[in-house]
Amino acid sequence: AVTGVRIRDNSSGATTSLDVAAVFAYVGLQPNSAVLQNHLRLDADGCVPVDARMRTELKGMLAAGIVRSGASGRAVSSAGDGAIAARTADRYLTDHNWRD
Repeated sequence: AVTGVRIRDNSSGATTSLDVAAVFAYVGLQPNSAVLQNHLRLDADGCVPVDARMRTELKGMLAAGIVRSGASGRAVSSAGDGAIAARTADRYLTDHNWRD
């Protein structure tokens, strides 16, 4: 169980202890989209534009979570994006219709 964390100020080296009951790791907000830049249009932040069903401009390609334009950067939102993308993928694989 977590009971606390020790925080160090990188500029001064000073440390502080903080009592906590949990720790949530926050990985960051930089999309790992470099591999897509020659295949899809990316926005100014390097994110992939999608529609409400997580579809990109490239037929069959979906984007969800922090890599999509407009992402909130929250795990619960990314999970919701993933659920929407999964439904969209299932529909596409079932009826082969990318746009309705």
